[in-house]
Amino acid sequence: MNIVITIILLTILVSVTSWRKYPLQEKFIGHPYSTYLFGEWYRLLSAGFMHADQIHLAFNLLSFYSFASVLNSSLFHSFGEVLKDLMFLCIYFGGILLANLVTYFRHRHQPYYYHLGASAGVVAIMTAAILYNPGMSVNLLFLSIPINGMLYLVGYLFYSFLSRNRDSRVGHLAHFVGGAYAVLFLLLTQYSTIKNTMVKFFGG
Repeated sequence: MNIVITIILLTILVSVTSWRKYPLQEKFIGHPYSTYLFGEWYRLLSAGFMHADQIHLAFNLLSFYSFASVLNSSLFHSFGEVLKDLMFLCIYFGGILLANLVTYFRHRHQPYYYHLGASAGVVAIMTAAILYNPGMSVNLLFLSIPINGMLYLVGYLFYSFLSRNRDSRVGHLAHFVGGAYAVLFLLLTQYSTIKNTMVKFFGG
């Protein structure tokens, strides 16, 4: 099965199940305090499969799907069929893990702090796709008008910044960590390709 569809289906399954079974949500939601006290490091990953509500889930997965296909094509040309899925997983889950690790160090002494969401991984995928294709546009579901990828990412991050103080268990500030991770990851693994792409796009 396509790696993008697999991630989407797993995320939907875990999110919907967690809404219906509260003990399951409490077991796997991001909770730095529990990770600190009891070594529950799995929460750094499991929190990325959970979402606050239907809107949060739909918005993240729609953004993810719209950029993931573009990134998959670029990774295929750079790494071939065998390695492209592995690199995709490194970008997506690497963004989630690093962002949640940053969240852990910031909030590990706060017993009432919880977080969830795949947004850091989604931002990592969006950022990586744009680094490979700076002039890309996306056609979101039900919209026939193409939206510039960079503008969409900026809007996504701006909304996250404005929403940072809402008590929704969504780790908004961690989204920026996901984007920074994608930039660093691709510069370390594909420096020449990304450099040439950017120089060509910006006319340097």
